Amino acid sequence: MSVLLKRTMTLKSVIGFGSYPDLTVGQMIDTGKRYELLKMYYNLDRIDFSQEVKDILFITKEREIQKPGRNRTSQRNIFIHEIINDERAAIGIEKGSMQGRMNRVNTMAKHIAVKCHNNLQNSKISNLNRNQGR
Repeated sequence: MSVLLKRTMTLKSVIGFGSYPDLTVGQMIDTGKRYELLKMYYNLDRIDFSQEVKDILFITKEREIQKPGRNRTSQRNIFIHEIINDERAAIGIEKGSMQGRMNRVNTMAKHIAVKCHNNLQNSKISNLNRNQGR
């Protein structure tokens, strides 16, 4: 007897596996890793997203698949390419445009800067310097 569990992830849900175990779904969206989230949705049978996340990722009712259960047809590749094209059209980015690349780089740089700033504020050296008046 097997128990099928489905994990529905929201923007604040931590991924917890794979290449990005410490990132939340919202952080992955902010840093431009939407393609990885789409691959998770279409390739993993027990991972689902809330409707809010599906709206952000342009997963419409026609593109949703039955969960739990994996859709192993070629439709998932068509859906992923349609979604990527819809995102580019919504943002106004043509394929390979420099502005699109700069937007992704700027978003990633902001995320890294916030992470570094938070780590620096709480580091041992920073606390030592603050306590010693340096």
